[in-house]
Amino acid sequence: MPKRRRNDNTQSSKIEFLDLNLPYTIGESSKASATKKKTRLKIVIKAMELGYTGVAYNHSIKGAMSNSDTCAISLIPLSSIVQVAPQTLFSSVKFHRELLNVPVNSPFRQYTRLTVAVDSMIQVAALNSGNPVLKTYDLVAVKPSNQITFEQACKVAEVDIIAINFSDKLPFRMDFHNVKAAIKRGIYFEITYSHLISDINARRQMITNSKLLVEWTRGKNLIFSSAAASASELRGPYDVANLSSLLGLSMKHAKAAISKNCRSLLHDSIQKKQYYKNAIKVERIISSTKPIDSKEAWFCDGDDHISSREGDLLLDDVATKVPKISKAIDFASIAEKIASNGFPLKDWLSPSKLPKMSKEVNLASIAEAMV
Repeated sequence: MPKRRRNDNTQSSKIEFLDLNLPYTIGESSKASATKKKTRLKIVIKAMELGYTGVAYNHSIKGAMSNSDTCAISLIPLSSIVQVAPQTLFSSVKFHRELLNVPVNSPFRQYTRLTVAVDSMIQVAALNSGNPVLKTYDLVAVKPSNQITFEQACKVAEVDIIAINFSDKLPFRMDFHNVKAAIKRGIYFEITYSHLISDINARRQMITNSKLLVEWTRGKNLIFSSAAASASELRGPYDVANLSSLLGLSMKHAKAAISKNCRSLLHDSIQKKQYYKNAIKVERIISSTKPIDSKEAWFCDGDDHISSREGDLLLDDVATKVPKISKAIDFASIAEKIASNGFPLKDWLSPSKLPKMSKEVNLASIAEAMV
């Protein structure tokens, strides 16, 4: 596959943090499926609160593909978020985005991803641009399980990501020439951080295994994802950057691995679907007399080349549809008033403020009885 050419002039300079690996399971029983949907919803809300601007739901398969592997990932609608989101969701999203220097009005995007674990050259050969199953996903990743499939993934496979589990002993030997070949073809390498915070033994193994890749790539074409199975395993963008610095990355490259590199990866992947052979732009023709419907227009976002279209959730919609708190108590002003005026005990002890007793108490008679 020829090297992809990225037109940096078409990309926005906006800072956006993305997590491109949230596990998604298809074909579970109804009860288990409901539980997984609830868990996924919690993870997405947590990601929004932490300041992320997009996630990718990752469906993993092993071996040969079939038509049943066509994308069936359901994106989370705004109505589902509104039902379970805390009342402080909008303010929390706004606070973290301003803290991270992320545009507050950027939509929260949802993408689909397929990760294929391969163990033979035949399975690698199926990862090509003519495969109709792969075309139904926004992102395609390959997970090699031996030396041959790793080499073929770097040199031949038409994928976006090479996913490697660094928390276990590697089933193949990474070498600089294959890594360089993959980067030259525009493929990104992924490191997931959930094992860094959940298992001490896996942490040691992961740091040892991934340092070599970090050294060879120097942060180029490298992305960090969570692979979080629960909301508790998700971390904020700057926390992830600090974690990835344990692997030898500078803070600049660590932040790029969860922002700039992810955006470039999405730009390249979506561009492949919008352009045929990098020459012909496929665009729907809309009548000039008919108003453009954002749901129908393919290119309605100007220079925004990573829109997930129907997966975009606008922050303004979240603000208007999530129930608001009736009125918050201003504890700060109350504290300032007490500090400046002191406790108004005279008001508390005035006859008009004290509760009236149903029968007058004769304190003299009580004193005589006690004597």
